[in-house]
Amino acid sequence: MPATNQALVKRESSLPYGLKIGQILMAQGKINEDQVREILKTQAERSCSFGEAAIYLGFLTQVDIDTAISQQFNYAILSPEAGAYSTELHVATNPFGQEAESFRALRSQLMLESLEKGRRAITIVGPNAESGCTYTAANLALAFAQLGLKTCLIDANLRNPRIAKLFNISREHEGLSEILIGGRTYDEVLVNDTFPNLSIITSGRVPPNPQELLGRHELIWTLSHVLRDFDTVLFDTPAMNHCADARTVAARVGSALLVARRHMTLANDARVAVEELRSNGVHLIGTVLNTY
Repeated sequence: MPATNQALVKRESSLPYGLKIGQILMAQGKINEDQVREILKTQAERSCSFGEAAIYLGFLTQVDIDTAISQQFNYAILSPEAGAYSTELHVATNPFGQEAESFRALRSQLMLESLEKGRRAITIVGPNAESGCTYTAANLALAFAQLGLKTCLIDANLRNPRIAKLFNISREHEGLSEILIGGRTYDEVLVNDTFPNLSIITSGRVPPNPQELLGRHELIWTLSHVLRDFDTVLFDTPAMNHCADARTVAARVGSALLVARRHMTLANDARVAVEELRSNGVHLIGTVLNTY
C-alpha cells in the first residue's frame, strides 16, 4: 500500500458546491446566524464585502476568509492548522500573495511551452546551491495540483534532500533511493495525502553513491511508470556546480527548467549550466529568475 502522511488540508468536497461564503463559515462553526445577520447589516452600511465586514466586526480573520473562499471556488489550500508545513510553500499557505501569483504565472508558461507540447516531465535545475531549486519545485508542484492536474514531485537530490522537510514527511521514509536499488517500486513509496492531486516521492535514505544510482536504468523505468499515472512530474535536483547529478537526471528526463537567484547566481555560472544541459541533449524549457 502507498505510504501516507497525515496532512491538515481543507477538502472542498466536504461541502456542497455553490454555497455562499457565509454558509461555508457557518458550516465550519466560525460564525453563527446572529453574526451573519450583523455582518450583512455592516456590509450594506459600509458598502464592503462580506469578508471585510466580518473582519471589521472582529468575528473572523483574513485566514478564515481566505480558507472559505478557497472552498467556495473548489481551490485547495493548506489549512491554518497545518503549522508543521514549511512557510516556503507559498502557493498553499499564502495562496493570494505575490509569491503564489508568480508561481501561477510560471505554471501558465510551462503549460504552453512544455506540457501542451508533450513534455510532461521537467527537471528543476540550478547552477548553484542558493538558486532555490527545491523552493521552486515544491511550489510549482502545488500550483499544478491546484489546477486539478495529477502531479508527482520527486526528490532526486540524494545528497541534501529537503522535500520531505518542507512537507513534514518523516526523514526515515523510503523513497527514490530504495527504488533505484531495486528494493521498492514507485507506488510503494508514494506519499499521497499531503495535498489534493499531489503525490510525492522523497529521496529516501541518503546513499554513498548518488550519481551511480541516478545513472541506473531504474530511473528511466520509474519515470515511464509515473507518467502513466500522472499528468505532470517534477524532479528536484542538487546544484549543478557541486556534482553531475542534475545533468544525469535532466538527460534521462529530457527537459529542464533552470532556476537562477537574484544576487546569488553568477551570470557565468548560469551560462555554463545552459551549455552543459544542451551538450547533454536536454531540452531547456527556459530560465526562471528567483527573486525571493
